Amino acid sequence: MKNLSWLFFEKILRIISGVFVGALVARYLGPNNFGVFSYSQSLVILVSSIASLGLDGIVFRELVRNRDKVKDIVATCSALKMLGFVLMTIAITFYFLLFKNELDIENLVYIIAISYFFQSLNTIDLYFQSERKNDISVAFKVLGLFLSILFKISLIYFNAPLVYFGWTLVLESAITYIGLSFAFFNRRLDIKGTLHFNLTLALEFLKNSWPLIFTGAVVMVQARIDQVMLKHYLGDYEVGLYSSSLKIVEMFAFLPLILKTAFYPKISLRWHEDKEENKRVMLDYYRLNFLIFLITGFSLLLLSSYIISILYGNEFKGAGILLALMSFRLFFTNFGVSRSIFILNENMLKYSFFTEGVGTIINIILNVIFIPKFGAIGAILTTFVSYAFSIFIIDLISSPTRDNALLMLKSIFSFWKCNFKGFLN
Repeated sequence: MKNLSWLFFEKILRIISGVFVGALVARYLGPNNFGVFSYSQSLVILVSSIASLGLDGIVFRELVRNRDKVKDIVATCSALKMLGFVLMTIAITFYFLLFKNELDIENLVYIIAISYFFQSLNTIDLYFQSERKNDISVAFKVLGLFLSILFKISLIYFNAPLVYFGWTLVLESAITYIGLSFAFFNRRLDIKGTLHFNLTLALEFLKNSWPLIFTGAVVMVQARIDQVMLKHYLGDYEVGLYSSSLKIVEMFAFLPLILKTAFYPKISLRWHEDKEENKRVMLDYYRLNFLIFLITGFSLLLLSSYIISILYGNEFKGAGILLALMSFRLFFTNFGVSRSIFILNENMLKYSFFTEGVGTIINIILNVIFIPKFGAIGAILTTFVSYAFSIFIIDLISSPTRDNALLMLKSIFSFWKCNFKGFLN
């Protein structure tokens, strides 16, 4: 529980700082430059699954199971991720050959991408997590975040140009993962200088991880393609308004993840014991997530204009209506996260990839149609449609998931019946 608390502390601190420090940066940059910065980040995130190569979950599992092979696992995974960084950089270059951008934007994208070079060392972070030493990981992550925040504030104070804000991401990543590397070698002096790349292990990792690369890519595209397409159709200003609203919504999207982390082990332990009991527990779990949406979503809906005005100022007042509409994104986020417990326990990861893939294709097609006509509002509405297909509609059509989909719908119309006491037990 102590280790879990460290992780929650870091995540919550990162989300809160992301909103409030992000608001300071947005106020300084203005909607246009903030739009450029957000677009550049989104473009890198779109191809970030190439850099990670889908290895994290697999490597974490191997670190837990094979403690005698730590040096091989760390060295091999780090080398693979450095290769992934090179491939990601090539993908970005290929994108710029297809879709020409301003030179300043291209430079900013490459600078932000450098942060993923240092993230190739995150295998060491996974090692500390496997050893239940989350306090060490969190300490360096918080240090990197804190120094990055100071750097951003300094840039604002000295009226620095936009491109320097890309280096704040590199600084945070470098401090975090170089610091973790020093901690790793200081704690395991017996393996210092003996790390070596294991080709057999590398091939085994890639054999198991390639489906996760595509899954990660689909998830990232569905989450970030809106900002990239808004940039190409309407320009930086619209992206700036859209991104400012999205950052606020993402802060509340952490709540269902907390619930999942807290209750997933309990639900999973008795998953195959009693199907009727599973349905009752999942129904209450869905009701609880819908109740959280009602509280957070409608609060954002009612206070959207005030929130934008207070955080971002009058330059971003056009984002008020976007935040009001985007508050309903939490409905799909809450059900998407809670639904994943069913997907994981039923071992339906390939099916999940299919539903997310369909949702992503729908999102892209509808964005092409609606963004030119309705701008950022069109992007928000098409996201709702794509999530509706990914989370509800396909599940209702598919017989293995139909009962669970009906439970989700039932929870919406009976949320007040949530049995908190029975659910927690």
